[in-house]
Amino acid sequence: MKPIRQSIEVARRPEDVFSYATDFARFPEWQVGAVTSSPISDSPAGAGARAAVTRSVGPGRFARTEVISRYHPPRTWTVEGVGGPLTAHAHGTIEPVRDGAGSRVTIDMDFEGHGIGRFLIPSVARFAARRQLPRNLQNLKRLLEQTG
Repeated sequence: MKPIRQSIEVARRPEDVFSYATDFARFPEWQVGAVTSSPISDSPAGAGARAAVTRSVGPGRFARTEVISRYHPPRTWTVEGVGGPLTAHAHGTIEPVRDGAGSRVTIDMDFEGHGIGRFLIPSVARFAARRQLPRNLQNLKRLLEQTG
């Protein structure tokens, strides 16, 4: 299946957007499904950084480890939710607009099922992602433009 893709323009520099969007501690501020998020170690942001993240999906809450697998500031990153029957891949891209004064943020979501997770992908995870991703980007835009 094709990844779920959503884009939005934010009136903030790519460096500002990247720093905020990849900060695990800020996930619950802008991601609708993130209930809690706390870094697992004191390591700086970057490839290999991990966090314990609890997400609500439908009526349930799921705790899992999320890891930054790609980190190329201020342009691209990938966060993966690992462990359990479902691996989620969120790939973010930031393109400068308006001579670098603004940013176009694009996030692609994809899922990989393991065992019973193969059956959850179309029915739960993709449905939730289609609903949450546009709201997440609207939240990201609102929060960053309020503080800018």
